[in-house]
Amino acid sequence: MTDEEKMEKITIYILNNMKKKITQEDAAKVMGYGTNAFKKHFSDYFETSFGKFVKMLRMRYAAQDVYDSFKSLSSISEEYGYQSKQFYSVFRDEIGMNPKQFQKTGAMIPDMPCKTKINGHTMWMEYKKMEPVTIQSYPQPVTDIDYKWLFCAYPFSHRTGIFDLSKPEKQYGILWHDIQSTNQMVYFLGTEVNKDEECPEGMQRISTIGGNYAVFTVERGADYYDIVQTMKALSWYVFRIWRLLNKKKMVKMGFTYEAFVVEHIYLYIPLSSGVGGIELEKDRGKTVEQIALYVDENIQNELTVEKVAKHFDYSVYYCQDRFQACYNVSLEKYICQKQLYLQAAMLKNNDITEQELCSQYHYSDISQFQKTFRREFRVRPEDYHMVNLELIDIKDYYSENFNQLKMSVQKMNEQFFAGKTIQSWEDKKYLNSDVTDLAGFWMIHDYPEMGDRDWSCNVKEGEKIALYAKKEMEGQSKNVYDYVLGPVMKEKNCKVPEKMCIYQVQGGKYAVFESLQEKDDPEKVLELIRLMVRCIDQVWIYDNWRRTDFQKRIAFLYYKNEKIYYYIPIK
Repeated sequence: MTDEEKMEKITIYILNNMKKKITQEDAAKVMGYGTNAFKKHFSDYFETSFGKFVKMLRMRYAAQDVYDSFKSLSSISEEYGYQSKQFYSVFRDEIGMNPKQFQKTGAMIPDMPCKTKINGHTMWMEYKKMEPVTIQSYPQPVTDIDYKWLFCAYPFSHRTGIFDLSKPEKQYGILWHDIQSTNQMVYFLGTEVNKDEECPEGMQRISTIGGNYAVFTVERGADYYDIVQTMKALSWYVFRIWRLLNKKKMVKMGFTYEAFVVEHIYLYIPLSSGVGGIELEKDRGKTVEQIALYVDENIQNELTVEKVAKHFDYSVYYCQDRFQACYNVSLEKYICQKQLYLQAAMLKNNDITEQELCSQYHYSDISQFQKTFRREFRVRPEDYHMVNLELIDIKDYYSENFNQLKMSVQKMNEQFFAGKTIQSWEDKKYLNSDVTDLAGFWMIHDYPEMGDRDWSCNVKEGEKIALYAKKEMEGQSKNVYDYVLGPVMKEKNCKVPEKMCIYQVQGGKYAVFESLQEKDDPEKVLELIRLMVRCIDQVWIYDNWRRTDFQKRIAFLYYKNEKIYYYIPIK
């Protein structure tokens, strides 16, 4: 029995004994483990302790009984093994309000927390409204698929040759029972096309249905084997455990499908009910989206978390918890940032004075407003209208890291730097090296060549640029790039040491991502670079591909004043 099968077994055991006393020792016996071994395996897989897991699940099932049942609250509490007072307390901690309030409001039952790691890779889940996708492909007959892990990763495990790991475009995969043609299972893997276009001879098309989906996103491994193992673990968790725990119902005529990009794997599950904890056929009350809408509509008023919670008849804890779970940002921070961006826009247009803003938004005094404004925008309010930049709310793209990064759109003049190759395409020993590690090291350390005072006077102190520079090679049809890094130059025409070259960074409009690291902690540079690469390359660029201008210019890292800036060329 695999680890996944064991976790499914213990999940079913807990569900079947929800109203009985369940001990960790009893659960360990069911699994055939010693208590200590079971404790470790369980917490590693579910990312929480056994006791906490059972309590969370039990209260969600109790909430369903509270909503659906005609039984008294005291009898429900007894069924789940609690005294009334204790039941009220535990229920409020997990659901966000006491049972009477929940019964009255019909609030949503929160999902069980989703795993954050699958096969060692970061994973997250979100509910999305998806449009239909039309996929064009040569169907691949499937004859020996392992139904224990469904369809996922079939082209990888079977090395069908229809999947190219290097393709930048999004590739969709669907397992389909072709009743009309071959009456067998076939696997579609292709890119999205316009359904009105003529289909080439020999190819077929299939279209998904639009609607509500649970979308699971996992960071993709670098090789076929890792992808196979990750997809197996993901599909098992989603279909055999996640659906069970959260009572999710799928659209019977819908398509479960997957998608692959260079950095991520996606799994799309069509849901008929249970989206975000809300029954779609019968709206069970107010949603987190309504909370956000209420904040937006009342943003010019004196708004607090307490007032928002009171308006919706929620506890402050529940309001904060559900908002954080859906948007990965606290409700308090959301309100504060919304107000600040509104205030910034008003200042930009000269619609209001600082004093008027302080009065309208209930700051204690003007110094408090100025301090808050500078912390958010890195500029004084009185100077804001003169700053040549367009500030963008970064949390719209990757909210869980908005407190570590700031984004702005800036126009930059051309720059020159003396670059030294730190990862060469030709040097085989570097092929498997960590370029982030190399870049992070040389960002905060100087080359031996920097001691040459004949040219270092032309260097901007403490400023460096790193980028992939295109390399011209004879007989090489594909583009080849070396990773180069070096100090920014005051002027273009100056002598540089051997093994270094002057590189030009074109001017223009850039999306600039700024690290908010403390200046006294330069050793966090490596960590920050990894964060930026993860958030920007894997999230922001993907979501804003049409805004980018990579055909004419390149992205680069800029190190200045012990902070990291990531420049992405945009149109």
